[in-house]
Amino acid sequence: MLREPVIHFLVLGSLIFAVFHWLSDESDASDQRTIIVDEAAILEFMQYRSKFFDSEAVRRRFFGFSEQRRKLIVKQFVREEALYRRALDYGFDQGDYVIRLRLVQKMDFTAEGLAIDHAEIADDAVRAHYQANLVEYTESATISFVHVFHSLSKNGVSLATSKSSALLDRLNAQGVTLEQASQYGDRFPYHVNYVEKTLEQVTDHFGMAMARQLFSLPVNRQQWQGGFQSEHGSHLVLMADSNPARVPEFAEVAGQVLVDLRNQIKSRHHKEYIDEVLGHYRVEIDPGLLSN
Repeated sequence: MLREPVIHFLVLGSLIFAVFHWLSDESDASDQRTIIVDEAAILEFMQYRSKFFDSEAVRRRFFGFSEQRRKLIVKQFVREEALYRRALDYGFDQGDYVIRLRLVQKMDFTAEGLAIDHAEIADDAVRAHYQANLVEYTESATISFVHVFHSLSKNGVSLATSKSSALLDRLNAQGVTLEQASQYGDRFPYHVNYVEKTLEQVTDHFGMAMARQLFSLPVNRQQWQGGFQSEHGSHLVLMADSNPARVPEFAEVAGQVLVDLRNQIKSRHHKEYIDEVLGHYRVEIDPGLLSN
């Protein structure tokens, strides 16, 4: 038989354990009923709401708001946190694809946030990125022109061509200017006046063959040239300006280069983070999913 002191000790130990367990449960329950609204919580709330993960910028924004606006944000945070906790109590997070998707998105945002934190870029790295990607920053050649159009669908090939040919002499003889071009010919599906357009842009409206012809023309604001044939009809052109392709100096595009390099680093860090997460798991794929 157990001696009386031993029995007392066991009873006392059980009581202490029960009280500790009860107090622990009470503490957990109390913690769950307490929503702590501090700066960190509010800034995190605002960043995920705006999908803009720059804590210092968000902090300046929050404290720049009026007191009424800040109270509203706190109220929105408390409402969201309370509903979130109650949803967890109800087990709504179990087997809910929307919740699953939100959690995955949150991990993606976390990865992006880590990338931003590590994206401090030295000046020499920005310049090196510029030198390694000069093609990316090359400004395309452009031309500016107006045209007079004779429609293929309205006139047919032969008549559209002959009208353009006859009008060419008139335009040059009368010294028709850029501003007067819209008074002649048929209505074109797009524009009469084209300013600083690239080869790709001109091709979209006139086709590659005519676009290449236009880019080879000399600039002459007093001499109409043509006719040039597109899929739409025949065109007479007054070439106003031409700018060759150029690589801008580093100082001209330094800001954009910095943005591009930061995005590249963010993308790489994001991928590294996701790969690291995936590396923690062993993947088993049902062969039947991949078989024909």
